[in-house]
Amino acid sequence: MSFSTSSKSTLDINSSSFDAEYYVQDLLRKKGLEELVAVEQDMVNNVRRLDSEMQSLVYENYSKFLNATSTVKDMQNRLTDAHNEMNSLSSRMNKITDLSDSLTEKFAKNCERVKKLNEARDSVKRLEFLIKAPQILQTCVEQNDFSKAVNTFVSIQPKLEKLKNLPSMAGIASDSEKIMEGVKKQLSEQLERRLISSESVIQAVQLLKKLEYLKMN
Repeated sequence: MSFSTSSKSTLDINSSSFDAEYYVQDLLRKKGLEELVAVEQDMVNNVRRLDSEMQSLVYENYSKFLNATSTVKDMQNRLTDAHNEMNSLSSRMNKITDLSDSLTEKFAKNCERVKKLNEARDSVKRLEFLIKAPQILQTCVEQNDFSKAVNTFVSIQPKLEKLKNLPSMAGIASDSEKIMEGVKKQLSEQLERRLISSESVIQAVQLLKKLEYLKMN
């Protein structure tokens, strides 16, 4: 499958038009779960590497700042009307300014790259959570924690609905919906039997309303 230039730029983390969500959807089409985990780990390593590079940049240039600043102070203390000394001072001041501008530019580039890597990593982590949704929901059901199951499903259902047409997500969306149909059935049966406390009745009604509202929307 070929991509247009604009599509490639949205997938390039170094591009100003990088799109984290589009990047994740492209990963979904091409990668399996193990590969997605590997992608996340690679992002973590990149963030750590960039952080390390930024720290090294500070350490390497800190002494330059100190030396340049010290020189300027010494020259100011010994300042005379000599024209040559004034020119030397001006030259050193310009070098400090150039060094400062250079460092600012390098920091800005690294900070932007770290930001993009973190955005992409967060998107991949959210995707991993979606992939594990059926397992998470089933665990809640087995523990009779219907409140957590419903709230979890409510939070991820819009994303599942958006991605369910992708082959890799269709089964996950379907399994999640089946589990929640079972939850809905159990909550309804609890109300019909009337063998639960008034507090549990209120909770069951509220959870069913959440599921019905989600279904209508």
